[in-house]
This record gives sequence, C-alpha cells and structure tokens, in this order.
Amino acid sequence: MIDFLKVRNVKDPVWNFEENAGIDFFVPEKDDAVVAEIMEFNEKHGNNVTIDGNTITVPAHEDILIPAGIRSKFPKNVGLMANNKSGVATKKKFIFGAELIDTSYQGEWHIHLINTSNKPQTIDFETKCVQFVPVMLYVEGCTITTNADEFFTEETNRGEGGFGSTGV
Repeated sequence: MIDFLKVRNVKDPVWNFEENAGIDFFVPEKDDAVVAEIMEFNEKHGNNVTIDGNTITVPAHEDILIPAGIRSKFPKNVGLMANNKSGVATKKKFIFGAELIDTSYQGEWHIHLINTSNKPQTIDFETKCVQFVPVMLYVEGCTITTNADEFFTEETNRGEGGFGSTGV
C-alpha cells in the first residue's frame, strides 16, 4: 500500500494499477508559496525560469524544480522511480532529472524537469508532468570483499566488456 499526504492544493495522484504501471503526478495549483519556491530554487541555480499567468517557462537546456505538494509513506521493500510522461517528453522535450523516492524520505516531493530542447518550453500549473513507478526491492544487503581472485568463480561471455560490448 502506498499512502499519499497532500500538503498543497494539487490534484490527486492518478493510478489505475490494473492497467498502468505509473502513478501520474501534477504541477500544483498556482499560489504565492509555490511561485516563491519555484523562483527561489531557480534564482539560486542561475536559471531564468519565468511565470506568466498560469504558465511556467523554462529556457532551453535549463531545469526546474517544482514542489509537488505530496508526501508519501510506503513499505520498506518498495522504491518509487520517476519516469517521463510520453506526451510531456515528446511534445515539450521535458525529461525528469532526480528519479528516486526512498521509503525513508518523509518530506515533500519535488519534481525535477529538464528542458532538453533548443527553445523555451512551457508547462502550466495543474498539468500532469511526471509518473512514478513502484519498484519492488529484493536485495538482502551487500557485502564487501577484497579478494579479487575469488570474487568471480566463473567467467561470463561478456566478462569485463563495457559499453557496446553486447553487440547491439
């Protein structure tokens, strides 16, 4: 079970888990606090984001951090991974940046979008902007060894082959 707490005026996350892997998240409603936080982050990072009416404009090759108005609580064996909304990514050229919400994080989420296009792009308040996919974690922990000779007991076909070594 994933629980969400709304801490701003924002549309409810949308998830039809029987048909969709991702949970859709929205830009909150425009208010003075949201505008101030968006502008503060972007001024601090040298971005030239502007807000005119209900529209946020992100210059080419710059990013924006948007307070999501959502906090969450979910089991320790789950992580929430960000994924692009196909329409936002293909039409607006916005892709996500920061991409993982850990179960231990109790603060307000922020949505990190990057304008990958060569021109300014806009996003309106209250529109879908990113989706998060719950991912089950099955790692039981990790160990550290210093004996390289005994680390791999058999060699794979790939071995130490790196980038592009699988032939495709």
